[in-house]
Amino acid sequence: MKEDIDEIRHRIQALDAEVISRLAERFRLVRRLGGLKQDLGLPVEDLARERELASWHESMAASRGCDPVRIRRIFSTVLDESKRMQVNELSKAG
Repeated sequence: MKEDIDEIRHRIQALDAEVISRLAERFRLVRRLGGLKQDLGLPVEDLARERELASWHESMAASRGCDPVRIRRIFSTVLDESKRMQVNELSKAG
């Protein structure tokens, strides 16, 4: 029984490492996107795109057996951090 718990915890930790690596990649892309938005004179926030992403996240969650509300909350935090990163990049450049 203890081995089962340890094995499951190990697998969860491996998945967490993968999630962190993917978030790091996402945030690198977010910084690039922020630079492009600045070059084009576009605002950081795009509410239409945010609604589109929220719908897509919920659909993806449901198709994979996850609670869409829970996934929406997680990605809301990711999106908030992404926007904060873009604003910080703009303030450094400006």
